[in-house]
Amino acid sequence: MTDFVNRTSLKNGTDMFVSVYKFSSTDSKVIDDSLFLKKDFHNCYLSGTGSLAVYKKSVTSEQSTGEPIVEYVNTFTKSKVIVSSGIQPIVLDPTVSNQKYFFSPNSKWILYKKIENSVPIYSILYNTFHHIEFKNYYSQPDNKNTSMALINKYCKEVQNVDDACKCFNFDDNPACLYNLIGKNDTDFLKSKTDTGSRTTYGKLASNCACMNQRCVLFKSRADSTTFIPEYIKTDKNNCIGDYTTVFCNSVIEAGGNISTSNKLNLNQTCSASGINLPNGSPPTTPPTTPPTTPPTTPPTTPPTTPPTTPPTTPPGTSQDNIFGINKNYVYIGGGVLLLLLIGGGILLKKKKGLESKE
Repeated sequence: MTDFVNRTSLKNGTDMFVSVYKFSSTDSKVIDDSLFLKKDFHNCYLSGTGSLAVYKKSVTSEQSTGEPIVEYVNTFTKSKVIVSSGIQPIVLDPTVSNQKYFFSPNSKWILYKKIENSVPIYSILYNTFHHIEFKNYYSQPDNKNTSMALINKYCKEVQNVDDACKCFNFDDNPACLYNLIGKNDTDFLKSKTDTGSRTTYGKLASNCACMNQRCVLFKSRADSTTFIPEYIKTDKNNCIGDYTTVFCNSVIEAGGNISTSNKLNLNQTCSASGINLPNGSPPTTPPTTPPTTPPTTPPTTPPTTPPTTPPTTPPGTSQDNIFGINKNYVYIGGGVLLLLLIGGGILLKKKKGLESKE
């Protein structure tokens, strides 16, 4: 192996790369603010020649203004950052927390952040993976498996931030699909074991380099010394020709001419909970029919209220009363009165009989 390939193979972390320049703590503070705390007020550029510049940003136009606050001209390329060339400022990768690797457009140069004594310190690194030595090593058929293992090692180290990683799907790091359809959907689809899901995953993984705009864009920006165009040319011939698949209720269409443009049409975004896979994998989203809630209209039968018609007996009376007096008392009183009348009649008769005898 060559020196650069040996470095990538035998070393880990930033030791895989070549350190070119280390910024002072003062300049590092400006760079760190421009990338994080004050990113709305500063633009930080890393050029394809390995030079860096930080400018103040216009609040209205977001264009760089004035002279650079921090500037480094690469001592090897001796070419400074030219903002008018159309170079874009560094943008944070929203999928990466505590990002520490930032790349030039051609990925040959790295702005690296390291915490030293609780203070962020930045350095410029040369990316050995995009040197022509690695391309020459990769292009040898016998070195393919070793090269792919090294690329996976590299992509994991830089947290897939390098757009070149968006061209690869490794078994334990499907970086291309992570960027194309999202990590949740990729991991969910990869975990499925039915035939339809495995077929869909295989098609997406093998054609991802042609469908992923970040990979296609990187190919157009890449330096001629990098291995990526060689990888796409030799390993992704199955992408040439139109390719269409349905995933997550969305149509993904890739154009065959990957050297010029890439057609990608995602009609909707879905999460892992809403994934809809073909061939026997029912969607996990809840049914679209509304829940069976009780009706809000009142029942058609009226409530059981007392009748509104007046009673047939007058108020204060009942069948057990006579003129408002309990009928039992009436009967007793009547019987007593009858006895008194009979008794009175008998006594009157006796009195008259006595008088006639006298």
